[in-house]
Amino acid sequence: AHGDALYLLTRDWASWDATYEFIRTHSSEYVETNLGGDTFSDAELRAILFFDADGHLVYGGWLPPGDDEPGDVPPWLLKSLADKQLLMATPESSTRGILAVGEETLLVASRPILTSDNEGPARGTLILARDFETKVMSDVIRTTSMDIATKRLDRPATGTDFAFAETMFASSPASDEQKVVFEVIDDDTIAGYSRLVDLSGNPAFILRVETPRTILERARSGLAYLLVSMVVVGVVLLLLVIYMLDRLVLLPLSRLNRHVTHVADSGDLSLLYRPPGDTELAQLADSIRSMLDEIRTGRTALEQANEKLERRVDERTAALVQARDDAIEALKVKDQILANVSHDSRTPLNTIMLRAELMKSGRYGPLTDDQAQALDSIVASVNQLTLFTTNLLYEAQSAGGRVDLHSEPVELDAELDRIVNIMKPLAERKNIGLFVYPAESGPVSMIVNRQALHQVVSNLVDNAVKFTDQGRVDIRVTTPDDSSIAISVSDTGRGISPDLRHRIFEPFWQADGSVTREANRGVGLGLSIVRLLVEHLGGSTSIDDREDNGTVFTVVLPRDAGSSPG
Repeated sequence: AHGDALYLLTRDWASWDATYEFIRTHSSEYVETNLGGDTFSDAELRAILFFDADGHLVYGGWLPPGDDEPGDVPPWLLKSLADKQLLMATPESSTRGILAVGEETLLVASRPILTSDNEGPARGTLILARDFETKVMSDVIRTTSMDIATKRLDRPATGTDFAFAETMFASSPASDEQKVVFEVIDDDTIAGYSRLVDLSGNPAFILRVETPRTILERARSGLAYLLVSMVVVGVVLLLLVIYMLDRLVLLPLSRLNRHVTHVADSGDLSLLYRPPGDTELAQLADSIRSMLDEIRTGRTALEQANEKLERRVDERTAALVQARDDAIEALKVKDQILANVSHDSRTPLNTIMLRAELMKSGRYGPLTDDQAQALDSIVASVNQLTLFTTNLLYEAQSAGGRVDLHSEPVELDAELDRIVNIMKPLAERKNIGLFVYPAESGPVSMIVNRQALHQVVSNLVDNAVKFTDQGRVDIRVTTPDDSSIAISVSDTGRGISPDLRHRIFEPFWQADGSVTREANRGVGLGLSIVRLLVEHLGGSTSIDDREDNGTVFTVVLPRDAGSSPG
């Protein structure tokens, strides 16, 4: 409480326009008016010190014990205040605590000097001090009427009162200032000890409070009477509860249970028993009787509804059978149309491709640069259409369960070079690099359906080129083991969100219609055909993120795909 009062007094003086102006003017009128001997005695102060922002003493008053008028501040006090860094004129430098120097022990409060509105900049620091041992502790003892004593840690013990506390505190860290140690003096008295820290946060005092243990004896007597009373009252209440429970609950509940069991065993939904009176058990019996009446009514309605439902099921079954037959016939027609369209479109596309290649080779005369570029665009578009129609053909065959893949020996490096030559015009049209990286172990051979392998890699490359605006597309061959070959197609495109990857292999599904409907973005068959053909070849497909953004599709196929389940 003294610390709070001194801190509030310091704040009132430090946040005052007159004090703020005094630091600037060093007015003697301010000193004569506010800093006389009455001020020290009325506020019970030992020291009042004003420092400017540079830490220079503007005014200092020190009132020794027994004097009426303040004198000069002792040098040891100024040095101690400077050592404790109390002269820093910043709003964060406010503090309070104990200062123990030599024979003096002071309660000190420090505040920056600001205007009455608590605004700065701070012009200095105000420090007020009271005597801690003779004034503060005396007031505490008088106010609390308790036996309180203190001992400075830097002074030798004058008795055995503090020996126990010093031994206990010696084993605890200095920062553990909240630790309280208790000592039982005798059956009637107990003492508590706590450490008080100084302005530096170091333990400076041991505080001892001694109090009688009268409450212990009262608690023992009260506890004994309470236990006896609780036992007696508990036994009486237990007997009363058992009697009332048997008469009012257990007996009627047993009878009600027998009648409900009879209803469950016999199927007769009539409850003949009702406990007497208007108790909860009687209300429960009424609720059970109402529930049984509703069950009886619901059973009748359910039987009638069941008969109607059986008639409607028979009618709907006949309609569903006819609808199923119609749907199967429609699917057969759709598959036939897709197959016919695919087969019929491949012939003119092959003719266009042949003519375009002959024109590029100069068969029909020399070409200008613009004509060569136009033919490259035609070849790229025809390749895309061929890939698209082949996808449609495989889709139709898959729907009809007619995918038939005949295997043959294939030189993988040569086949990949052929695919790159076909797909390169499409990549060059977007200024995208298309590169092949053969297996480090050397040329790779495998037994596989050539057209299916071509379709898988072409669809992956076509998909990578479509969704890459700049950068490159890489085709890499690795051999995870002696029986399998991995082909990875990676791009530097926009990537695929993880929450969409489980759907990208669905037929006709596209991640974003507004994006994929840009030119040459297809109808969403390419990746579904990849998974279809890879599964028929006995392989697996996976998708991962590329380290420098983009996507990596990896297809793992057996070296001998001719023995696969497909």
